Amino acid sequence: MRTLRMNEGFSVTPQGRDAAIAVAALFATATGALAQPPATETASPGDGELPLLSGALIMQEAGASVSDAPHGDRVFYRNPNLPENFPFSAAVVVGDAIYLSGELGVDYETFSLVEGGVGAETRRIFKNYETTLAALGAGLADIVKCTVFLDDMSDYAEMNAAYAAALPDPKPARSTIGVDGLALGAALEIECIAVRNNDAED
Repeated sequence: MRTLRMNEGFSVTPQGRDAAIAVAALFATATGALAQPPATETASPGDGELPLLSGALIMQEAGASVSDAPHGDRVFYRNPNLPENFPFSAAVVVGDAIYLSGELGVDYETFSLVEGGVGAETRRIFKNYETTLAALGAGLADIVKCTVFLDDMSDYAEMNAAYAAALPDPKPARSTIGVDGLALGAALEIECIAVRNNDAED
């Protein structure tokens, strides 16, 4: 008997899809579990079949949300704006910890770096992170550690000013590393870790 992992894509008939959603609803009610947000992958459906459907998509249609994942479970979140063949997740959630992939100052509407240099790119990075974190039930205030990869250390002061303005107090821990060359010719890349504060609304 083949076991389907919750993040494994598979195709189903409309009747099977309804049944799967019903089962997932029971599972979500009992455990609060969620494998990942909706998969962006699609497959060419055959006769009587729907496009590729992941267990995570079923879980979401059953009424679960990303923040419903029980402690210790892993949630792999893909940025829906990125091509499907990019070999990484935008974030991985383990319990309340959110491990964010490195981010560039890219405008995802144009898929190009924002203009204005290191300060503008820094601001855009945290705008992108804010969007990702919001999808995972968190925000910039939940960031606890950042690593900055700076292409030119002479830009440190400009980066530092934009960084300080973008993040609320108290500031997270941080490392800054000078590097030689970044993807897309970016002035910097920032990688962060966040921890959701589940007591914030209590």
